Amino acid sequence: MVDPVKKNVVIHVGLPKAGSTYLQKNIFPNIRDVFFLGRDENDPISKCLDYISWKNPFTLDLDSLRIEMDKQMKRHSEQGALFSREAFFGNFYTSFVCNRTTAEALNKVFPDAKIFIVIRRQDKLAESAYKQSLHQGGYLTIKKFLGYKKGKFNYYNIPLQDSSACIDVTQLRWNFLIQNYYDFFGKEKVMVLPQEMLREDPKKFLEIFYNFTGFEKYLPSYKKKSSINKGYSYLSVWLSIYLNRFFRRKGHAGGFIPQKPFYEFLYNRKDANIIWRILERLSASLQIRVFLQKGFDKIFYVNKKMINKKISKEIMEIHSIDNKHLSKTIGIDLSKWGYHK
Repeated sequence: MVDPVKKNVVIHVGLPKAGSTYLQKNIFPNIRDVFFLGRDENDPISKCLDYISWKNPFTLDLDSLRIEMDKQMKRHSEQGALFSREAFFGNFYTSFVCNRTTAEALNKVFPDAKIFIVIRRQDKLAESAYKQSLHQGGYLTIKKFLGYKKGKFNYYNIPLQDSSACIDVTQLRWNFLIQNYYDFFGKEKVMVLPQEMLREDPKKFLEIFYNFTGFEKYLPSYKKKSSINKGYSYLSVWLSIYLNRFFRRKGHAGGFIPQKPFYEFLYNRKDANIIWRILERLSASLQIRVFLQKGFDKIFYVNKKMINKKISKEIMEIHSIDNKHLSKTIGIDLSKWGYHK
């Protein structure tokens, strides 16, 4: 049996829509002496992480996979390793049903890893998830997306499925879902921080992160605000609700206007010469999301919330007790950001 690789392994498991893109783009790749791995179709470790993220990992021999991952890790000279996948926490469209099995599989393959989780207020995450659904071609109104009618949520009562166009906000129970990672890795190896702290005081957020991970500190300049993964403006939301039904996308039969025409054909040839690369980039830009975010929102950005105060209050009342327990568990007063009273 291969001896365990003595690396300082940290796995950032999400949440989705909680600052992951910012961390993956601006922070994680810049930490010294750390092998950071996002998605790379040619990397065997990334392929393993893909399988754990999107498949049933227990269809594999995880003990053998652990040995193989140890071998792959030896190829990297860095003392630390950092893997980041929002999908490890689960899919909000399916109420995070794979959260526990993913935590168990990660523990079998990387038993000594530390786990880093970033949470976000449930109402804010729901609104961000809604805008993402519009990016992906959805065209439900916010109330239908939340399954909200006459003061009640999830009135659709539809079966869980990946293609679901709505979420059940009653299932956004961070306290219970994080417990799965405590169960498999131990509370001392799991760090939970709020996304609101990252926005309000990024230096403090990162100081806590580095103290937990033991990684060398990297603090970026905050003179210029980052707009990575910025959602639609209020006006673009309503435009996309109307326009999305007319556009055809991969995996969606509806619509008659193609987006990113000939993209796959051009993508497979983009490395041949600069002409193919230009055509591939041009095709990638021919989509409604680019038009709205890079064009319309640059001129007519209206920063108005899609979830009104009444619905927001009802969402947070559902989770107030759970959030209060979580606040005590992680030792951070989440009431500061409205998670509970």
